[in-house]
Amino acid sequence: MTPTDALFRRAAEILDQLAEMLDPAYTARQIDEPIDRAAMEFDYSEGEALSHRHFLDTVARFLRHLYAQAFPRGRQLSLSQARDEAVALLEQGYQGAFSSGYDEALLDTADPSHPGLETVLLKVAELVRARQRQMYVRWATARHIDPADWGMKWAVASLLLDRCRPWLPDRLQDCPPAQFADYIPDLLPLYLARPD
Repeated sequence: MTPTDALFRRAAEILDQLAEMLDPAYTARQIDEPIDRAAMEFDYSEGEALSHRHFLDTVARFLRHLYAQAFPRGRQLSLSQARDEAVALLEQGYQGAFSSGYDEALLDTADPSHPGLETVLLKVAELVRARQRQMYVRWATARHIDPADWGMKWAVASLLLDRCRPWLPDRLQDCPPAQFADYIPDLLPLYLARPD
């Protein structure tokens, strides 16, 4: 076996490990299901008069509940931290019917045409799920790719490029693996979603 054969064998092992860790069924069990369960268990009062304070406190309590129930060994938030987190989450990721951000979430809560606060809380749960998935993917790739030397990153990128080439835009199909060595995390979702 040549050194190149050994390099590609190890690169294939790394890809197999990442594929196992990032398997959609696994991440659904580890991330989505606990968040969904915690969201369904959350008790709140939608009947109270709508106020900015009631809205923010409810979303903050919801976040505290999600983190405590879905990730018990994870982050425990004080109410103040949860309020800050709620505002940041809504500003960064909330998309309403007409606009986005915290103010739109507050307006959606007051909209009598749909369940209001329930809709906002479900969207907050989606935002937390998406954030947790991103953090998990970053952790998994950091664990397996970051410690690798440039030669190993080149070999992993080469295998990824070979396997993903049919789904890449035309302008990227002829690029050498060296150009992708620092972009392995960007190729991984395409690799994982490919039809076998």
